[in-house]
Amino acid sequence: MNNENINHIKFMDNKEVNVLTTRHSDMKVDTGKLHKVTKEPITRFEAVHAYNQYMGAVDRSDQMVQYAAFKRKTLKWWKKLFFHFFVLAEVNAYLWYKQYCINRSKKTMSHSNFRKELAKALVSQVPNDNIAANPGVGESSLFRLKARHFPSSIPKSITSSGQTERNRRRCHVCYVSIKKQQKSFFECKACGVCLCIEPCFELYHTKCDFIKAYKNHHDVQ
Repeated sequence: MNNENINHIKFMDNKEVNVLTTRHSDMKVDTGKLHKVTKEPITRFEAVHAYNQYMGAVDRSDQMVQYAAFKRKTLKWWKKLFFHFFVLAEVNAYLWYKQYCINRSKKTMSHSNFRKELAKALVSQVPNDNIAANPGVGESSLFRLKARHFPSSIPKSITSSGQTERNRRRCHVCYVSIKKQQKSFFECKACGVCLCIEPCFELYHTKCDFIKAYKNHHDVQ
């Protein structure tokens, strides 16, 4: 729509976008970039291209923060504030990373890949002691698949007669996979779970879906 020298442009991107301009037409221009999948030239409205090219640092920062904004609804304002500053710190880290690569003529990774690598690095800093204290954490974290794991014997106990005997516990993989009450003398201290030496220990620490892998190993439907 236009009214004399004022043009209003409305189009759908990820959501509805409205642009009001007095300098640009409704023509599209080539951005000089290619689509990652189709390899076709990417075109944008002249007003949008000029905005992206000349917008200030505040707008650019807000744009990058929105890529990983805290979307969950909450009545606790401090949660929104915390996650906003957390994402803002991540954006600043990415900008420092890009400047570091530019100064050393290195290729930079995309913002989304940087966030993934940053998340992996943060998770890897969690001490193994926290996992041993809470067995459920080991199953849902990267430590089950990434950290160093070694089988160890379950500590022996002393009977009422003063003799020592080896203890056994239910294998975690056998039980959660097919409810089998298979007991083992070994455990993984890092994860805090008891596991059969073969094949459960290997499946638990190498397969994301260890339940499916266990069933396939034993041909269980």
